[in-house]
Amino acid sequence: MLQDQNESASRRSLNVMIELYKRRIWNDEKTVNVIAEAVYNSNAKIVVAACKFFLILDYDYESEGEESSDEDKGGDKMALLKQRKGSKMTKNREGKLERAIKQEKRKQARKGLVKFSTDFLPIDTIYDP
Repeated sequence: MLQDQNESASRRSLNVMIELYKRRIWNDEKTVNVIAEAVYNSNAKIVVAACKFFLILDYDYESEGEESSDEDKGGDKMALLKQRKGSKMTKNREGKLERAIKQEKRKQARKGLVKFSTDFLPIDTIYDP
């Protein structure tokens, strides 16, 4: 798909593959090697995007920074849920509040479980560098 004559399709497929690698969905050797083939494309924008993928080393730090900001938002959300707004707290409102708090705690627990660690840079996993 990256060697396709349609430039917009090639660019989109490259961007999707890079994004999937950064989100650690497709973080295997095959994906890296397909992105490495994009370096030999005739379109300069595709070549630049593929080269930036291999040369920029802070791709892991971007995802870690987003996780820490999400945790802060989760703490703020819990505080907002616990605040009493408006009139008297009825049984129905208490039940809704408890369910919302449980749901938010489950979301935060799931975020903690989905952590992958790879010690290899993408350029290290190319078959024939």
